[in-house]
Amino acid sequence: MKKNKILFVDDEEVMRKLGSRLLADSSELTLASGVREALEIISSRQLDLLITDWRLEDGDGATVVKAFRAKFPSAPCILITGFMDTEEFFAQSAGLQFTARFQKPFNIMEFLETVRKALEPIPESNIM
Repeated sequence: MKKNKILFVDDEEVMRKLGSRLLADSSELTLASGVREALEIISSRQLDLLITDWRLEDGDGATVVKAFRAKFPSAPCILITGFMDTEEFFAQSAGLQFTARFQKPFNIMEFLETVRKALEPIPESNIM
């Protein structure tokens, strides 16, 4: 069975460890601690899903999401952040589309269900 390829970006080690515990068994998981590392991974690999924090030590999630969308326009993006309700976030995220957004701390079961649904194949329509 093919494992989905997920990029999980967060500058907090505890969040990367949580992501690894939750997702490593069921997917081919790649962890990144910042924008620069995430951009290198995006440019060099095939990915099925991006999960990213918004505020990163070397930039912001908008840069990561834009690069991911440029290479994988139909792939899902999930945002995890502690800064979702700030004016800065609303200004920087305008126009970016997320499959889901989670405010830290978040419900792990809801997160896992969202990841599962985001990776489900889209059924082909029978439209002629």
